Amino acid sequence: MSSSPSPPKKIKRVTLTPYSENIPTSNTNLNDVLKAIESIKKDTESLQNQFNVLQGQIKFVAEALAENKVLLTKILKETYEEIPVIQKFPIKSEEQLIEIDKEINAENRNQYIKAMRSMLEPAGVHKNLKCILNDNVTMAYNVDGVQGKKSFKQLKNFYGVLLEAVSMAKTNNIGPADDQIRKAIQLQKRRIFKNMSVQRHADQK
Repeated sequence: MSSSPSPPKKIKRVTLTPYSENIPTSNTNLNDVLKAIESIKKDTESLQNQFNVLQGQIKFVAEALAENKVLLTKILKETYEEIPVIQKFPIKSEEQLIEIDKEINAENRNQYIKAMRSMLEPAGVHKNLKCILNDNVTMAYNVDGVQGKKSFKQLKNFYGVLLEAVSMAKTNNIGPADDQIRKAIQLQKRRIFKNMSVQRHADQK
């Protein structure tokens, strides 16, 4: 017995959507995209401006740090150079005074001026000459070398430095540096004689 043939299958139709229909054509969507692009552009420009400002600030800070480093190095160098000079004072003998006069030259002159100036401030040479010259040296010298004393002016390097240090020192002492030094020597000698007198009276008791 033969089987009956199967009924034909139905063909399903497929409708294809054109490619152009998948592209958004809404004006609203396009405007949103353009606005987003414009916003991104503005944000990028703002970031670029901030970066430029920051870059300028970094450059300024770097230059300032470099300048400060140079200045600090210079200050430290000058400070370390002054320490050995300051340690030479007060001058305790004529031999040391002559030696220092010979040591002073164009290269170290400013170091001696700064060292002496630091010892004179703020009281001034009238009170602080003793920080530079020991009593023994002061008793043996005066400015011009009169009355049997030796002359500071003969020690041109030392006396020139002392004159400049007195001139530059910020103190209440007034008048030309030469006059201030003369008066300082007189005052120091008076204090020496007074101390000697007090000591003699003390020894007699």
